[in-house]
Amino acid sequence: MAKYKVVYDRQSCIGAAQCVTVYSKRWCLAKDGKADLKGSKKTNAEWTLEIDEKELAEMKESAAACPVNVIHLFDIKTGKKLI
Repeated sequence: MAKYKVVYDRQSCIGAAQCVTVYSKRWCLAKDGKADLKGSKKTNAEWTLEIDEKELAEMKESAAACPVNVIHLFDIKTGKKLI
């Protein structure tokens, strides 16, 4: 059961690919040079993905590695922003 929500601002991505390096299971570099979040849904200008505890550490590391801070994590139940 999903406990966390990843919100990715793809438009602001600069293609540094740090997220890909950290967690290639969920991130890949697209032909336009920006990262894609595998399994996510596009909502307006953001891409979202719900994850569970198993992926939290890797996703946190991906978000922390992003040099332009376009990857954000939220606790679904509380709405609290983790990163």
